[in-house]
Amino acid sequence: MTQRFRDLTLVADGDGYILGNRHADDYVAVPRVGGLVVQWLQDGCDLDECARRAEEHAGEAF
Repeated sequence: MTQRFRDLTLVADGDGYILGNRHADDYVAVPRVGGLVVQWLQDGCDLDECARRAEEHAGEAF
């Protein structure tokens, strides 16, 4: 996992997540699938695997 994904924080918020950076005061609300993609990247999945999982989760291509 690259440093940029490791430094991201995720907090569940309703049906999505609040995504932030440990070193900045910037935050953004993302849908559930966006939070899952960040988690998968943090777990070491490559982009192709993340896309496959997101498509499976959402039922549509990304």
